[in-house]
Amino acid sequence: MAFSATTSHMPDIGGRIRAIEAREIFEEGLHIPLTHLVRAGQVDHTMVAMIRANVRTPDQTMGDIWAQASANELMERRVVALMDDYGLTTLSELGDELFARSEGAMREAIRAVPDGTYRYAFRTDAPARRSTSRSPSPSPVTRSWPTTPAPRRSSRARSTACSPTRTR
Repeated sequence: MAFSATTSHMPDIGGRIRAIEAREIFEEGLHIPLTHLVRAGQVDHTMVAMIRANVRTPDQTMGDIWAQASANELMERRVVALMDDYGLTTLSELGDELFARSEGAMREAIRAVPDGTYRYAFRTDAPARRSTSRSPSPSPVTRSWPTTPAPRRSSRARSTACSPTRTR
């Protein structure tokens, strides 16, 4: 039917003290493959013990993890309630409508941007400078920026969603 997810930066989980200096995932801290924290309503105490043993702030970290688990459970209850209220058996039509409306709104917003090159800079883990150009069709939006020497610690989905991309 659907998936729910939360993202959080856990406090001080292994790895380097200054995470911005990390150059690979093994320097980032603890990497846990997809697994269950709770299965059939039962907490996996071995998993909890493994996490607690590998973090600098076990109580705070487990509190954050249980908060995320609670948020996912809340999302599940609300999606099920929404589906019940509207008599939905799937979310496919709703998803298609949301994607269509979002795409239409984004294309309209892009069309409203005057042609030209727009530059911006920001600092997160390292300085970054970006430029985006808008020109008449057939390729109204392009982007140009260099690669970075270190990872930006961003998921592919988030990176894709936050990156200006070419539109038709």
